[in-house]
Amino acid sequence: LQLNLPAGESSAPAQEPQKPFALEVLIYKSRFEVVDRQSESVIRVIPNQGEKHDFAALHNTLKDLKQRARDANKDVKDITLLAEDDTPYELLITTMDTVRIMEVDVNGNMIKRELFPDIGIGSAPPDSAGAPAPAEGGAA
Repeated sequence: LQLNLPAGESSAPAQEPQKPFALEVLIYKSRFEVVDRQSESVIRVIPNQGEKHDFAALHNTLKDLKQRARDANKDVKDITLLAEDDTPYELLITTMDTVRIMEVDVNGNMIKRELFPDIGIGSAPPDSAGAPAPAEGGAA
């Protein structure tokens, strides 16, 4: 996979049209957090299901966001994954696969399509919550 490192603020051209959101997925031991970097708002906190991260909920959240961007006639392909320093390799790779591709039904056939294929990787800020998120996992 080709990865993109997060760019500094000064490297973005001023004439580039604003995207509906700039997605980040923060990977913590107890949860995923889907964040819009532009508005600095948390879109959704997805707590673990038992001891495992809830990849299905993350995938469905991202599919909804992709559809919202399409409805606004925007083509958003980039996403940044921010992981804690001690994040297991398997968790990072599975998260990358989860955000990169989706399956859609086309005339009864399941076809793989891009979700957010342009993946950047960085370090997550320290986990200030320190405890698992509430079990309902609704939007924050």
